[in-house]
Amino acid sequence: MVRKLFLTSVICVLLCTALVFVSCSQEAGGGNKPGPAPVPKEEVVNELGDVSENLVFGGDFESGDDHDIADDGSEIEVREGVGVKDSAALYVFQNSGGGWGEVLIDITKFYGRGKSYYVEASFKNLGGEGTPTSDISAHIDFTVVSGAGYEKYKATYDIPGQYDYDWLSDDDALDIFEITTSGSAGVDISDGEWHTLSGILDAATIDKMIETQTADHGTGSTPESLYYMAAVFFLGTYPGQDGYKYYIDNVVIKDLNEELDRTGRTWEDPTAAEEGEEG
Repeated sequence: MVRKLFLTSVICVLLCTALVFVSCSQEAGGGNKPGPAPVPKEEVVNELGDVSENLVFGGDFESGDDHDIADDGSEIEVREGVGVKDSAALYVFQNSGGGWGEVLIDITKFYGRGKSYYVEASFKNLGGEGTPTSDISAHIDFTVVSGAGYEKYKATYDIPGQYDYDWLSDDDALDIFEITTSGSAGVDISDGEWHTLSGILDAATIDKMIETQTADHGTGSTPESLYYMAAVFFLGTYPGQDGYKYYIDNVVIKDLNEELDRTGRTWEDPTAAEEGEEG
C-alpha cells in the first residue's frame, strides 16, 4: 500500500511540474499574447536634394518626332520654326470626342519614394475657325495611380479621389526647394503669346495619394505600391477640352532628389505565376 501511494505521489508531482513548465513556456514565448506592434513606415519629408538634368527626351522637339510626349485624345505633330525662339514645337489638336483631350509623359520609371519633381512647359494658343472662344486656359497636371487603385478599377483614370490633390504651393516650392513656380492652377493664354507654366509634384503628395488609394480601394492587407505616374498638359477644363489647337514647347521635368534610388513601378501582379511555377 505504501509503495502504491508513493508512486501516485511521484506521478502527481511530475504532472504538476509539466503543467507549470508549459504555462511558463507559453508566457515566455508569448502564448496567445499579441505579437509586437508593426514598425510604422518612415514618413516622407519634402526636401531639396541633387537636381537632375531634364528627364524628358526631345522636350524641345529639335529631334523631330523622336520625343517622350504621347498623344492622349489629341492629334500631335512636330512643326519647325514655330517654337519659343522660332525653333520647333509640338502642334496639338485636342479632339478626343469625350472632352478630355491632352498630351502626357509617363514618368513611372523615374519614381522613387521621397523624390519630388519639377515640371515646366510653354504654351501658345492658335485658335482659328471652329476652336473654342472661351476658357482658353493652359494647364499642367499630374496623375498618380496606386497598385490598389489599378487592381480594383483596371484603369489609370477616374479612380475615386485621384483628382483631389494639387501641386505644391508656390510659397512652399520657394521655401523648400528654392525654386520659383507659377501658373500651375492654369493660365489664360488667349492673347496668342507664349506662356510658361511650372509646378512641383512633391514627394509627400505622391506618398499621400498612394497611401489613401490603398486604404480606400485595397483589401485591407494590400501593400502600398505605385502602378503609374504621369505629367499631363492640356487646354480648357474637363469635360470641355475638345477643339483647342495650340503649340507646346520646352517641356521640362527634373528629379529634385536624384540621390535617392529610383524604383519605378512597385506594383506586382497578384495573379502572376510564381517564378518556376507552371502556368
